[in-house]
Parts: sequence; C-alpha cells; structure tokens
Amino acid sequence: MSDTEETRLRFFSILARVEFACAACLLSLVLILGPYANIQLASRAASLGLLAMGLVLLAVLVSRPWSALGNQLARQLENTGPLRLLVVGMAIQFTFAWLTSPALVSDMKAYLGLAAKLAQGERYVDSQGFLAFLPPGLPFALTPFVALFGPGLLAVTVANAVFFAVGGWGIWSITIRLLGSATARLAVLFYCLWPSRWFSAGLASKENLTFAMMVAGIAFALAAVDARARKPKSAAFFSGAAFGLATLAQPGLQLFLLAAPLFLRHSMARLGLRTFVARLAIIFIASLLVTVPWQLRNCKVFNGTFCGVATNGGSVFYRANNPKATGSWIPVGEVPLGHLSELEQNRVGFELGKQWIHENPAQMLRLSARKLISLLGSDDYGAYWGIFRGTGLSDEQSARNNLPLRVAMYETGRFVSLSYWIVIAALGLRALWEHRAILSVAGQAWLPLVYPLLYCGAVFAVFESGSRQHIVAVGPLLVLAAAGAINNSRARSRA
Repeated sequence: MSDTEETRLRFFSILARVEFACAACLLSLVLILGPYANIQLASRAASLGLLAMGLVLLAVLVSRPWSALGNQLARQLENTGPLRLLVVGMAIQFTFAWLTSPALVSDMKAYLGLAAKLAQGERYVDSQGFLAFLPPGLPFALTPFVALFGPGLLAVTVANAVFFAVGGWGIWSITIRLLGSATARLAVLFYCLWPSRWFSAGLASKENLTFAMMVAGIAFALAAVDARARKPKSAAFFSGAAFGLATLAQPGLQLFLLAAPLFLRHSMARLGLRTFVARLAIIFIASLLVTVPWQLRNCKVFNGTFCGVATNGGSVFYRANNPKATGSWIPVGEVPLGHLSELEQNRVGFELGKQWIHENPAQMLRLSARKLISLLGSDDYGAYWGIFRGTGLSDEQSARNNLPLRVAMYETGRFVSLSYWIVIAALGLRALWEHRAILSVAGQAWLPLVYPLLYCGAVFAVFESGSRQHIVAVGPLLVLAAAGAINNSRARSRA
C-alpha cells in the first residue's frame, strides 16, 4: 500500500469516527430530551430533574439486552416475506386514515388545492396568487391520484399507500444489501409499526413523499455502487430521480445530495475512482433532469429573477432567525413580510435573517439548541395533524373545542409516538456501539444510515425546526434500529 493510499484510509477512518460520533450524539439527545420536551414544569430545578431522568433513560435503554427480543422476533418472521408485512402495514394505514378522516389545514390544504389545479390542466398558482411559494413536489405526486379519485381523502390515502409501499421497498432493499434478510424483515416490521406514519395516513403531507423518495434514493444509490449489482447505471439513474423528486418536495435536500461522495465512499476502492465518479455523475445528472425543468420554469415566470425551487425559503429562514424566534414554527417574525411579493419575501427574509445571525451569534447558538430540542424531542407530527388538528380548527380552537375523546386519542397517540421514537433511537445507539467495526473501510457502508440524521441536525439547527423535520431520517434509522435489535453474526461480519 502506498503512502498516499495509507494517508487516505487514515483520513477516512478519522472522518468516520467523527460522523458516527455525531450521529450517536444526536440519537442520545432523543433519549435525554424526550421527557424534557414533553413535560412542562415551571421551576429550573424540575427541568434539570427531567434532564437527569433522560440520562437515566439513556443508560437503561442502551444497556438493556434487546437482542433476545430481537432474535425472537426474527425467528417469528423467518417465513414471512416483506410483501406480507407491507400489506398488513398498508391495511393499518387505510384503517387509521378513515378512522381519523382528518380535515386538511395550512400547507396541506394548499398542496391538495394545487394538485387539483394541475389535474384540471390549470397553471401552478396558489390562493394568494404566488407562482412558486410552495415547493411543487407533493402537488406533482398527488396530481394523478386527484385526477382519478378527486381532491379528497381517498386520493390522499391512496397516494400515501403508494408512498408507504415505496418506503417499505426502500427499507427492505437497504437492509438486505447491508445486513441480510433476517434484519431486513425486522426493519420492515419496525416500519409497519411506526405510529407517526399511521396517524399521517390521511394527510397531504410532503413528509410522506420525502420519506419514500429518500429511502428509495439511498437504496438505488447503494445498488449503483455495488460491484455485484446487475444494472448499476440504471440504479444510479433511479437514485438521482428519487433524490430529485425529494428535492422538489423539500428544497433543502439539495444539500444532502452534495454529500453523496462522502456517504458512498466505501465503494470507491472496490469500483475504482473512475467508475465511482461515473456512477455519482449519473446520480447528479438524473437529479438535475428532475429539478431543472421546474427551475427553468421559475426563471421564465419571474423573468430571470428567481431560478430556485420555491420562494418560501427566505420567509422560513427569517421566522427561524429573528428576535421573536422560538426554535419552532411561528406565524410571523419581528418584521412582517406577508405584505410583500413572494420574491421580496424571499429576498428580504434571507437578508434580515442573515443580519440577525451576524449581530446575535450567541443568541443564535442558544436558539439552535432549542431547535434541536424541537427536532429530536418528539415524534408527534402525525398525532398532532391527524388527530388534534384533524377537525380543521386552529391550534387554539382545537385546544378549546376538541371533544374529550379526541383529546384522549391525541394524548395517547403522542405518548405512543414518543415512546416508539425513543426505542428506535436506543436501538440505533446499540447498533453503533455493538458493531464498532463500522469504523473500518468496509463498515463505512453504514454511512447512508446516519447521514440523513446528520443532515437534519445541521440544517434544522439553522432553519425552523419541529418533529416533522426529522422524518426524512427515520427510514435509515429504522434499519439501524433493526441492526441493534438482532444478534446477527452475518450482519456483524459484513460490518
């Protein structure tokens, strides 16, 4: 081995230690912040007690021998194919969609309205007359379902069932490639039992789409850089297309794709640098083929002034970084922007947000800590929008007018969702600890499992946060959790 090659391997090994340590830190925060973020106590001493409770929870759950339960589940699933699990999971999705029958509010109502316009051949313009304020990914994806079933619950539910199936296939494909069939069945089971996705089954939620496209993009990317794959170039193309659609739904995911050379680097030595770069090039080009037409459209309708995906980035950025910011969503910042045109909202929002960060770096760091609490402290997105806000009322109206049964359903769903989120984080931590050989070159194949989480932590420590923002990371985390729940010698040898 040459000195240059040895230096490169040493650098990537050190980098892997940093990457996995950061992921472990974020997963640890889930357990520590779970009680703190969900139990409101007045005194500082009580809050410190909640943080101490979180540390105890971390120690107990991570040290607990989960493998006995995981191995038992794996044995029970030996003769169960992924399709059967997904059919059961889809039945649960339909059941919860029709039980909750949520009224769509806020952006979800707007997304469905845009899809209805596209299905009728009308131009993409929202009720405010904005041409690109909301990202178009979800309306594009909903359009064929709205055309078939009309702009209602049936179209949304069927679309979400398709997204669910795509997500399940992605989780199966990722896991079986990295960890084998026993762990793959367990990962799919974890996916089908994910409570927040149950409660989101009737929501026109871009997170359902971005989740599916992220896991599909990662699954195809792993196939693209696998020397044993039959059609790696086709896999690379489909990977880029999936990431492109995810970017149209969540524009910030462009940054995630830029990290592909890092989280796919384990295959560089096996493929050779030239082939590795060629596969990455196909992924990037395919992604651009999906996103660039929409960007060119925006260039045209805005006379070359704006060529991005959506014009709401500036207003989101400013609401997240101003004196009134809380770390989560707020309706308006200190300087109202709603009276401006969408282009001015975008431009002025970015300017004011950057100015506030520059003038208040210490406050920005404290605010980032609150954003991480909001990001990692719960998984109640589905329960909140599907049950608590499911009557179509505002937050305050829902708190006043919801029937006791709906409130009890929401609190139960919120508790179950948080508990599941904490268990998944604990199992993910165990996987990183038990499979410490992942720090080897071969073990860096696990990097796609943690990079979506690192992306969420980095991006949403700057932008406004909330439990829905970590959803794009949940799919790979379910794979990681399955690895932590099962004592699979074959998985250990692969790592």
